[in-house]
Amino acid sequence: MLADIDSACTAAGVWPHAVFSGHAHNYQRYTRLVNAFQIPFMVAGCGGHSPLSSMRSTVRTPYKIDSTLTLESYDDTDYGYLRVIVNASTMTIEFHPQSDGGTTKTPDDLVTIKLAARTIS
Repeated sequence: MLADIDSACTAAGVWPHAVFSGHAHNYQRYTRLVNAFQIPFMVAGCGGHSPLSSMRSTVRTPYKIDSTLTLESYDDTDYGYLRVIVNASTMTIEFHPQSDGGTTKTPDDLVTIKLAARTIS
């Protein structure tokens, strides 16, 4: 699938600020370096399918997979959702686990993308 995304982006001459996926039944956030862009790849498939899928192993994050891809964060024990906040200069993506309850508003993970620079802060 990554080759298809790269091919489409190269052909169009446009790269996304973030990529969202939801098939895996857990939460994962990667940073991928493409040209000079830092692109978060979000897997948020923990919306309610039972059971949650465990990662193959427990790793300390950030975990560098190769020179262009790093696993920044994951949660394979909690159901949850993403909240995306966008303004003229930034996009912030938050992961909120359901286990925090209905009154907790602090995300367990977040990433902010500077839209003009295409970098993560």
